[in-house]
Amino acid sequence: MQYCLGVPPLCEADFTSMKKSISRSFPPLGPLLNIMENIGCFESCPPEHRPLLELLGSSSPACALIPYNVVNEQILSKMFDSPKDISRDAELLNSIQINIPLLFEILKSVSFEISPEYKEIISEVFAKSKDTFPNPSACTSDQFPKPKTEDPLTKEELDIASQTAFFPKLVPIRQRGRYTADKGKFNAESCRKDSTRHPTLLPGIFTVFCEHGICYGFQIMENNESPNVPFTFIRTRFLTGVYVYLLRLTYLVSIFNSLKKGRVSRIKKSGIKFVFF
Repeated sequence: MQYCLGVPPLCEADFTSMKKSISRSFPPLGPLLNIMENIGCFESCPPEHRPLLELLGSSSPACALIPYNVVNEQILSKMFDSPKDISRDAELLNSIQINIPLLFEILKSVSFEISPEYKEIISEVFAKSKDTFPNPSACTSDQFPKPKTEDPLTKEELDIASQTAFFPKLVPIRQRGRYTADKGKFNAESCRKDSTRHPTLLPGIFTVFCEHGICYGFQIMENNESPNVPFTFIRTRFLTGVYVYLLRLTYLVSIFNSLKKGRVSRIKKSGIKFVFF
């Protein structure tokens, strides 16, 4: 970020050291830094390249820069196959602006002229974004073993789950099951909230974020907020052990009971952490 801002300006030795370090950790950026070295930009980067370098140097993950989905993959494929200057391709620019706004701002700073160096960088960032959420159906049985005692969800069950939830890379892969702690919750027939507080309000929306602030998806809660919501989410969408951080001890106690005890792995001072299968 110091090179982007130019405060304080780098000397030639600092620039060389930075280039070597970046070329090792992210090789696709090397050719662009070579261009800057050849034109004598040691103190700070040229203004037109600043948006790209600032985003690459930020703490946000690659999937925040260019989120992976089929539409974005098609957009990038068309962009890479287009001529260097895409400023006159209104349809392509509109698609980029709507679906990948951060990339649009980067391209705007270079007048929508996509150099080979930019193509290489964008392609690698998108590849990392794509690898962030592997498709469970593409895994082998050894990588993603199926439980022997449980059946996968039927098509009807998957359709029902998709009506109230949207987790594009975390689809339901097994049934939830029933536990002693469930008691009679599945027999209730009411559109009212079961909580004693705000009984007439809608239950709300449950969301899942990674530590970097990227939203994995959301779902409409069918009942009042409780440990059952995160438990059902994790139980039905993961097969192997999942680490969960909780802020409330009551959550740990409730889910602990749901799991029939004996499956707590660790408790850390920074938060309560446990794993279940």
